[in-house]
Amino acid sequence: MENGWTGPQFSLPSSEDPAPRLDAAGWLSEDAATRLFASAGADFASLKKSADIPGFKPVALDAKLSVSFRSGIESASSENVVGMLPGSERPDEAVFYTAHWDHLGKDESLTGDQIYNGAIDNATGVAAMMEIAEALKQQPNRRSVVFAAVTLEESGLLGSRYLVGHLPFAADKVVADINIDILALSGPSRSVTSIGYGQSDMDDYLMAAAKEQSRTVVPDDKPEKGFFFRSDHINFARVGIPALYASSGMDLVDGGEAAGRKAADDYTSNRYHKPSDNYDPNWDFRGAVQDMDLLLAIGRRLANESTFPQWKAGADFARPAPAQSRTSAP
Repeated sequence: MENGWTGPQFSLPSSEDPAPRLDAAGWLSEDAATRLFASAGADFASLKKSADIPGFKPVALDAKLSVSFRSGIESASSENVVGMLPGSERPDEAVFYTAHWDHLGKDESLTGDQIYNGAIDNATGVAAMMEIAEALKQQPNRRSVVFAAVTLEESGLLGSRYLVGHLPFAADKVVADINIDILALSGPSRSVTSIGYGQSDMDDYLMAAAKEQSRTVVPDDKPEKGFFFRSDHINFARVGIPALYASSGMDLVDGGEAAGRKAADDYTSNRYHKPSDNYDPNWDFRGAVQDMDLLLAIGRRLANESTFPQWKAGADFARPAPAQSRTSAP
């Protein structure tokens, strides 16, 4: 893996994450895995297919690996930055906004620019969260609203995992998490994409807010890439808290879907996780403002309701058992 997962790898201390660690972990290409399985008398393709079926159980290969390496362990710390607007009527219930402030640091092996500034990924998300906080501050909200700029997203979502393990509210009092990870800077869009579409009532909130902007909500068209599991909201979902991860859709007002895909492909090829992810004075902020207004409207509605969004039937997650009724008095 030359383009990622090289160099030091981070994890939370065992006191925070007691899950067992593997003695060794690594990567195999699909071709190498196919050859390995074949040499052990197994068929990689058929076993891979069977692993997609509920009830699959691991199969031991007739193969052994001998490996030797030198590993060192160091301790370090980083910070989540959390702010809150206390609720005026139900301060013990909270709506969360999250955005990760970290990126990949510096790579001195590179020639020229060595700094991963992360201007789009994810300074745009942090800036959006701060603007939303400023807007929500202008009038009281019945519920508390928490704004968390979390660290170590790029190193395994560790900051949000720690945050969820140390929530300042009971998990069954957290209404939802709205996660902001990368704003589109290629102009306004007629659509908005729901990552993990169909999981929870948060899609209904998204559709209502999008309708006010004359936009449509579309599912992620590349679910096989697992984007729902690759940003900080997933740690909220894992403890049963409905989470929304939405991004500007491809159908741009100027140029349609072809222009949207061209802009997305250009970002992925030339700036995503590269030192070239720098501020550009030519950015078109109209779409970013559009998305901020959308997420602001959803958060404001959640912060002033009395009910809690739920997971859809058959979704991968469920709310924690409530200490009392999940519906607050009006």
